[in-house]
Amino acid sequence: MKLKRIVAAVLAIIMLLALAACGEEKEEEQDESSSNGEFTSSEAVQIAKEYIADGLGGYDLLNRVTGRNDTANISVPNIGSASYTGNYVNDFNDREYYIVEVKGTFNGYDDYGQFTERYKFTINVKVDRNDRSPSSGDIIIERA
Repeated sequence: MKLKRIVAAVLAIIMLLALAACGEEKEEEQDESSSNGEFTSSEAVQIAKEYIADGLGGYDLLNRVTGRNDTANISVPNIGSASYTGNYVNDFNDREYYIVEVKGTFNGYDDYGQFTERYKFTINVKVDRNDRSPSSGDIIIERA
């Protein structure tokens, strides 16, 4: 009986040390990425997804579908996939952008809130490598 308690205590201590070691390593990685000021393409993908899901990119979708500046006639875009295209571009001001392709769907509604159609979209979102600001690039929308 005493041996079981000792073994259980030793295993518990080993588990605690393992958890503590993992936690410290994670914090160091976060410090390294924030200290040099650069961000990765995976962070650019996350920024692009938030841009579409939080509304600003959704406004661009709506304007393309309806041809008017209205925010009440589409659902929140459902993102199916988002991936870094492996490219970045420089504009005439020597600013660099990650190009992230975001694909998904959204629903259209009439002025009375009734469902009208489902749409598929593909947007190339440009994420500024200096200040992390996103903006819409090429937009392709089709009826689903």
